[in-house]
Amino acid sequence: MTPTSARAGATPTGPAEPQRARAYASGLSHGVSGPHRGSGPPDVRVGPALRAPRMPDRLSEPTDDLLNRGPGDPAPVFVDHSGRRRRLAVVIGSSLAVVIVVALAGWLLPNSSLRTDTRLSHQRIKLINWMRTETPCNARFLVNERTEGTVTSLTGRYALLEGMGPFLRVDKLPYVVNLMLSARRFFRDPRSNEAFLREHGISYVVASKVGLLLGYTAPPGYANIGELDAAPFLQRVMVTRSAIVYRVLNAHPGPVSPLLTGPVLHCIRTPVHF
Repeated sequence: MTPTSARAGATPTGPAEPQRARAYASGLSHGVSGPHRGSGPPDVRVGPALRAPRMPDRLSEPTDDLLNRGPGDPAPVFVDHSGRRRRLAVVIGSSLAVVIVVALAGWLLPNSSLRTDTRLSHQRIKLINWMRTETPCNARFLVNERTEGTVTSLTGRYALLEGMGPFLRVDKLPYVVNLMLSARRFFRDPRSNEAFLREHGISYVVASKVGLLLGYTAPPGYANIGELDAAPFLQRVMVTRSAIVYRVLNAHPGPVSPLLTGPVLHCIRTPVHF
């Protein structure tokens, strides 16, 4: 066999073969490049993206170090990280548990908002009980909040702005808008708008000093307490932290509405009981 045919078709043998195989493996892992020399395999450049991945999970030895080890090299050292991962999992779990407990405590335990709502609820009941027990069945109320059935359902009395939201009855909107604007003008300047009370037969004016007592403030807006006190046709008859009730002097409210004489909606004279 000629040297040329040996290079072309035979498997190379000899004492240098282990070193050549190791060099080939090192070339694949480290990306050694160069011209093709001799009968050994050509040198190939291997980019970082094509290198063998790191051994999973418990191995800390890089893959290229494993490839470069020879027969006489010491055995690779495998490091077990499971203990570290367990400790990390315990820390994360404990932190998550603390966050959940704190969040639930803030939600379930009494806070300032809950105490405020409780006080407002007591004030609301006090006002409703006064309306029930201290006013006649034909009383007509003007409240500086838009009450959506609160006064009528809880006392059986008439309230001028009660339920005034005819969104599906557009033919009533001009009347309702004018009524709301007239009520707002009265609460801002009552002495100049006494005629509004007389026109609608109002016998009691309720000025809420806090929001959401019987309804919501818009659109009548805030009440000018100083001007209400100064009006000669108004008399304070009931005062709480949350509201002031004025009686309209020389008022003529008229008879009880037939809508408030039925089995459901009717005049209630007894206090609220829960």
